[in-house]
Amino acid sequence: MPPTHDGGSMNDVMTTKGRRGAVDPVRGALRKALEASGVPGAGVLARDAAAFAPAAGDTGVLRLPRAVRPRRTQPVSTTGAACALDCPHCGGKFLASMEDPDAAAANAAGADPPKSWLISGGCDAGGRVVPPAPGLLRALAATGRINWHPGLVSRADVEAMRGWVDRISFDFVGCDATIREVLGLDATVADYRAVYRLLGEIAPVVCHLVVGLHAGEVRGEYRALEVLAEEGVDALVLLVLWPAPGTGFAALSPPDLSEVHRVFCAARAQLPRADIGLGCMRPPGRYRVALDLVAAALGLDWIVQPTRPAADFLGDADAVFDECCAFLTDSTGTGGRC
Repeated sequence: MPPTHDGGSMNDVMTTKGRRGAVDPVRGALRKALEASGVPGAGVLARDAAAFAPAAGDTGVLRLPRAVRPRRTQPVSTTGAACALDCPHCGGKFLASMEDPDAAAANAAGADPPKSWLISGGCDAGGRVVPPAPGLLRALAATGRINWHPGLVSRADVEAMRGWVDRISFDFVGCDATIREVLGLDATVADYRAVYRLLGEIAPVVCHLVVGLHAGEVRGEYRALEVLAEEGVDALVLLVLWPAPGTGFAALSPPDLSEVHRVFCAARAQLPRADIGLGCMRPPGRYRVALDLVAAALGLDWIVQPTRPAADFLGDADAVFDECCAFLTDSTGTGGRC
């Protein structure tokens, strides 16, 4: 952990939201780390005092994120690696690392089952993630908490999951063109808002927003934030497009880091009371290092799988959260609020 000027720890207050430190020493160390990352634009951000303002405000301390390493949450795909949409940003690649239903059932029956489960899967042609079979749902719920990643589901799907889920992770998109051209869906932002409200009837909903989803361009992110602010969301997971090998976007570049920074700042400004964290999906390598440092500089509430340079600024090892970040939110309400 980097020392303060007096040689002590920068961590003077530990909270459930992360930790706090004296602003100047932390900022100085973050700036040096950003400049050393070598990512285009990182040095400019490092020298911009405004880039660090949202994290400190008028309190005189800099809020720093909590580290999340979700080794005790097991992702499950209800469809294996299959997905009818085959979207260019995913192409089923991210489903391949999840357990299929048979493996998940065996895991649940084992001697050391996970503490929680992320139930996801491929979509049908309408953007609906195929729900789990009742038998699998019962088996998983008997051993741990459930985070459901549903897509554009129907009321019947939602009612079938009532009483079984503890959190719902919902990908929100704020641009009709992105929904149509990237996801290949005949749907609109209004449809996403309606499903968000529907899901909120049965469990807290943690929205996810992918920056650069439209082939690396920022299109509907600011509109999405406006809608989510109108809906009064209390938690948001920020993600960044990873043009992963084997996907339709593999040849593209991730969004410019300075543009991502602006979206992150807008999220904090428009959702000032919300828990906001940096989630799993983001580009690897030097870009990821710089992005994690930006998240730390902005005082986001958590970073999932932080890179080593960012982890040096985060909480002690005992404070690392070992489940999906959706469970880190401290809300208990329903009705569309996270």
